[in-house]
Amino acid sequence: MKILLVDDNLLIQQVICRFLMGQGYTVIVTSNTRDALSLARMQHYDLFLIDLHLFDYDDLDLLAALRTHPGYTGSPIIAISGLGEEQRLRAYQDGFSGYLAKPIDLDELLDTVSQFRGVRIERALGV
Repeated sequence: MKILLVDDNLLIQQVICRFLMGQGYTVIVTSNTRDALSLARMQHYDLFLIDLHLFDYDDLDLLAALRTHPGYTGSPIIAISGLGEEQRLRAYQDGFSGYLAKPIDLDELLDTVSQFRGVRIERALGV
């Protein structure tokens, strides 16, 4: 399973990347939206982990760009936020497939990623 991690925090990048790679996942890391979109166009990813508060772009714009890309309309896109649990409901309402609060609990990370292994999410447009 190939995962694209989009987070501007170097420590978070290192922890998530090393942990998931140790579990057998392929993880590509970028710190900004522009590079994430470029990478998503160049190769296919099975799952996205996206920080909700990137400096260069609004997370909803990135989510919308991925959801409208023909190869990713049903792909799992997991939100990551350092603002805690109060962001969970917002993430689901905005259309994210899952949510992880920082600091990242590695067991929860693994459970979340594992639940989406080989899954395509069907969503109604406009809902």
